[in-house]
This record gives sequence, structure tokens and C-alpha cells, in this order.
Amino acid sequence: MTEPNSADTPQSPPTPAVMPGRLPDTEAAEAANTEASRSLDESGMDPAAIGEIRKLRKEAQRLRERLRDAETDMERAITQAAAMQRADIERIASEHLADPADLWSVNPDSAELCDEYGIVDADKVAEAAKGLIADKPHYAAEKPVTAPPTDRPIENLRSAMPTRDPAPAPSWQQVIRPRPSRG
Repeated sequence: MTEPNSADTPQSPPTPAVMPGRLPDTEAAEAANTEASRSLDESGMDPAAIGEIRKLRKEAQRLRERLRDAETDMERAITQAAAMQRADIERIASEHLADPADLWSVNPDSAELCDEYGIVDADKVAEAAKGLIADKPHYAAEKPVTAPPTDRPIENLRSAMPTRDPAPAPSWQQVIRPRPSRG
């Protein structure tokens, strides 16, 4: 029996489960490249091949740096999305709870309050908040104060207490009449 040649069999791309979480540190990779570069110079290989190898190594280094930047950006985006999701859940819970952060004491996993696409489900949040209120009624938000049951504005209401009439206004006759001179 002959073993199949590895060049003849197609290889499937690696899955995320078998890939490492992060690439090795850049400084360690650069040190390995410089050490390998010295060994290339001493290997006695064709200078054109050595130049091509160095070119490929630099390209691989740039790709690793781009990958690290992309991983950082992805982690930042995931963190921002989780924060927005948490804020949205607390906004919906604030309609029912005095302190919406109390919802996290009972239900710390936000995935249970979202649909299969990761979008916050208002009905699930309201149901969880109402369940928390059923267990701990003092967590409930205060009822809003409603306006008095009248169509008249309050400004037009008068007091039942009689008021004193202000001093009468002077008449024209009193204003024009000459004043007695003192003297």
C-alpha cells in the first residue's frame, strides 16, 4: 500500500475551534525572523531566493499586524454592542422597576432576554421585570402622579377667603385740584 501524497489531497480550512485565540507576540515573531534571516545568509542559498523569502516574511508580518488590529477592533465592537444591549434592557426594565439594575441580580445573562439574533426582546424583559416585582414588590417603580380631574386651569381658581379691597384709585378731580400752599 502506498500512502497518499499530502500535495494530492485537498486540505480543508481550519475551523475557529482549532485555531489559537491570539497570534504570538510581535516581538517574539520579529526576533525569530531576524534569527532566521541570519541563518538564511549563512545557508548558501541563491540570493534571489533569499530575497523572495525575506519579502514573504515581511508580508506575513504585516498580515499578522493587520490581524491583531482587526482582533482588537472586533473585541471593541463586541464590548460596545454588549454595553448597548445592556442599556437597552435597563431602559425597558425602567418602565417597571425603580432601579433597572436590580434586574441583573436575578437574571445576569442578557442572552435570555434577547431573541435568536441577539436583539433585545421587550416582552421578555417586561416579563422578567414583572417576575422580579412579584417576588420583591418593593422593587417596583412608583406610579406616575396624574393631573387633577378637571378641565379648568388651576390659575383661574379663586380662594374662598374674602380679600380686602385695595385703596381706591385717585379721581381726576383729586389729581388736578390745586394743593393748598403752605406758608
